[in-house]
Amino acid sequence: MATDGAIYVVFGSLGLYNDELAETREKTTHPLPTIRDEYLHAALKIINDPNILVNVVSIRVKQLKRGNRALVESLEKLSAEDTALREIAEGKISYELATPEELARRYPPRERPTITVFAA
Repeated sequence: MATDGAIYVVFGSLGLYNDELAETREKTTHPLPTIRDEYLHAALKIINDPNILVNVVSIRVKQLKRGNRALVESLEKLSAEDTALREIAEGKISYELATPEELARRYPPRERPTITVFAA
């Protein structure tokens, strides 16, 4: 078990995991990004909800990996995840939750297909 005290952010599962899951990280075929604690805690002061923070960081990481320019300068080579967290902590990136009216306009109600599940 790693004792580096790092916090690992698992994108897609909306969870923040501490170093107790480091063994799982070592066993995965797709290595999970390692996030610097100071960047994560600074970003959590700006975006208090970890679920929203993970979603904002995830979207920004995708943009950075597609070639978008970072909004913060760094003398060292930072991962896309660390760059996104620094951008949030420094106020370069913000988010806005959609209102129910905006969601209704964007996604009008439609008939949903019925899904039947058969037990084996």
